[in-house]
Amino acid sequence: MTPSRPNALTLGLVALTVPIASFPSRSAQAAVKEKQLPEHAPAHSRRRQCAVAPVAQLTYQDIQEAQSLIDSGYLSDEIIRALDGVEVQYELIGPAPRALPAVAAIAVAAVAWFAKGALSSLPASAIQDLASRANQNIPPPTWVWNAIFDCAGGPVIGALTSQWMKTKFIAAVLAMIIRLSS
Repeated sequence: MTPSRPNALTLGLVALTVPIASFPSRSAQAAVKEKQLPEHAPAHSRRRQCAVAPVAQLTYQDIQEAQSLIDSGYLSDEIIRALDGVEVQYELIGPAPRALPAVAAIAVAAVAWFAKGALSSLPASAIQDLASRANQNIPPPTWVWNAIFDCAGGPVIGALTSQWMKTKFIAAVLAMIIRLSS
């Protein structure tokens, strides 16, 4: 089965089987509200950089997970159209069907693959809170924004032309990081 718009209901149901917690820990809430780094997060001047690799190494399952996030509403049709012409560097590992999924799903999965390392010092509850807020169009702290878009690269950043599009893309990437980490 290849993920596509007609299968959105099926993939949406898959997305519901991996819930994003609605109530993060109090320390994670406080850190996000005050826009301060948690004690275990890297300092601004010592911010982690993305792994230096030529391409993201993704399984077809990773791309299906990203597609299910998109189908469940993390990215609007406007953002999907904007990302449609973007060239994303990735390597597909393992078996895959003949037809590959949409470019937007690959972009979300690839950026999440890189950003997972850059945000590895954050607890899952803090990432969940940031994803939930970004999905409500509340931008994350600047250091999270920078970590994700440093990993995204020029073509993806250029395709996302508004603050709203970038915030929604961050929400999808953060949700994908949670799925990759579990």
